[in-house]
Amino acid sequence: MATSCKVSLEDRKNQAYDLCKEYLGGSWKEVSFEEFHIKILSGGLSNELFICSLPDNYPINTTEHRKVLLRIYGQLYGELVKDIHALVSDVMVFALLAERKVGPKLYAIFPEGRLEELIPVSIPGIAVLMFFTLYRLLKDIDEMIESDKDSVVQEICKNFDLNKEFDNLRNYITSKSSQAAIVFCHNDLQEGNILAVPQSTNNDCKEDYNFQFIDFEYSAYNYRAYDIANHFCEWIFDYTVKEPPHFGVKVNDFPTKDEQLTFIRAYLGKDTNHHFDNITSEEQEILDEVKIFTMVSHFLWAVWAIVQSKLSAIDFGFSKYAKVRFEIYVQQKKIHGLS
Repeated sequence: MATSCKVSLEDRKNQAYDLCKEYLGGSWKEVSFEEFHIKILSGGLSNELFICSLPDNYPINTTEHRKVLLRIYGQLYGELVKDIHALVSDVMVFALLAERKVGPKLYAIFPEGRLEELIPVSIPGIAVLMFFTLYRLLKDIDEMIESDKDSVVQEICKNFDLNKEFDNLRNYITSKSSQAAIVFCHNDLQEGNILAVPQSTNNDCKEDYNFQFIDFEYSAYNYRAYDIANHFCEWIFDYTVKEPPHFGVKVNDFPTKDEQLTFIRAYLGKDTNHHFDNITSEEQEILDEVKIFTMVSHFLWAVWAIVQSKLSAIDFGFSKYAKVRFEIYVQQKKIHGLS
């Protein structure tokens, strides 16, 4: 389904050209290879993303789009959904969200990926799945660590018994979250997956946006507090850095208690202007759960990054990202009194 080898942009262009001609038809079927354009879209950490486009002067009808998004599944994603039921589930989630206008439109599905609506954006300033995903990632690490030459990965695996860490974390979370709400979650609400779509407005002096989520490949039932905690953790990361390792981190950008409350109240459909000193029991419960699941987020993405460092063809400092995530995870453990 996915391939770990680096594919040249020219080869991707050939593949994209054939896919667009086959699945989109119309003007896409008539455009020449020389006029067809493909551009790498940065920000994808699990999959390879490309913008496919027709020339600006090329005629299109009212039902066609001049630009579409091509998503090629990454090696790790392919490993996680190699069970056909998991892949079908992913496609169904994406299609249903697209149908309800919650996510991008789905144009085509093929074994290596899919064609999606390209959303023009402006950039403003069940636990079962979670633990099963970690289990699968750790199994991959066990199988590849013997031959790993990456010094950063070697250091991480020397300092951590990852399987023991996983067991301890799972037991701790299970003991602390028996009453935690389980809902349908996105599970990857980082900055690149939240698009601010400009809206037309009668007031030219005011910018208005609708926010739209994309990339639902990790979506499933999970702890509500995990999805919120995971989003808060992403506040400290910047994935728009051009130079290696292609990310930045500012731990002080983690949302304050007041900022967390504002988000939680909006999530619950409550008045976000309510005084911060008047915290309801439900709000406090979510705040406490978020503290716990912050650890899970850092551990999961650290392990994910180790596997990605060996499988992914994406230009990103996965091993350094894993190191940063593990360092913050250790700090979080100390806050919770865990050795």
